[in-house]
Amino acid sequence: MKKTALLLVTLMTIASCTSDKEIIEKESPKLLNKQISVESYDDDGDPDTPYVESTTTSTYHYNDKYELLKIIHESPEVVEKTLFTYTNGKITKTEDIDSNGRTDRYSEYEYTGDLLTKQTNYNSLNAINSIREYQYNSDSKLEKTTTEQFFNSNTNTVVSSYEYLSDNKVKETTDTDTNYTIYTFDNKNSPLINIVGVKAILQSDFEGGGTHNITLVQEFDKDNKELGSYKTIYKYDSDNFVIERDESSNDYSYVVTYEYNK
Repeated sequence: MKKTALLLVTLMTIASCTSDKEIIEKESPKLLNKQISVESYDDDGDPDTPYVESTTTSTYHYNDKYELLKIIHESPEVVEKTLFTYTNGKITKTEDIDSNGRTDRYSEYEYTGDLLTKQTNYNSLNAINSIREYQYNSDSKLEKTTTEQFFNSNTNTVVSSYEYLSDNKVKETTDTDTNYTIYTFDNKNSPLINIVGVKAILQSDFEGGGTHNITLVQEFDKDNKELGSYKTIYKYDSDNFVIERDESSNDYSYVVTYEYNK
């Protein structure tokens, strides 16, 4: 009897510890706290003069639901911020505020189920700059975007289509250009992946990296001749999250470091 009681206590203790661990992991996702971007470049072509260097520090602020409330962007010259509005766990509005506290631009997002289906972008005068609609295939992967851009009384429409060449390669074509682009991604985590509501936006934005991180972008003409390319180099932590992104070239340096809550 004592052995049975001891076994029950032991099992309850293990179950309790496991449950507590699961709750902690569920309620405490790994989140981006700070992003530091350092840009350095030659602005006059004179090798004897120092490079121009600028640093921007972006800090991420969350509520107790791990929804992103705002990002504050600070540089020596200005302090700007981006505000986020959620509805039922989905991001429905982002707003960029300039250093004078005025709205510079904002975007509104619409969904069908868990998929982003429409993004409307406005300028500081509340006029629509562009509208982008998203279509997905049967696997819920992005298949096509239709973007309407408004300039005064003119409207320009661009349709982009996406073909999945492999698990980490996507081909993008548009109806306004015979050239095409191929994006290659790693299999690691986007720094933003755990932020509530962000995944739906990430998976519809290959140019921005998607849910992973772009390692190579290649441009080809209609005869499949490569016109140009650029690489991005990453460093990762033990959880496969990016801790450094390097987009430097010969006379230009752009390095971003990322800091997380754990």
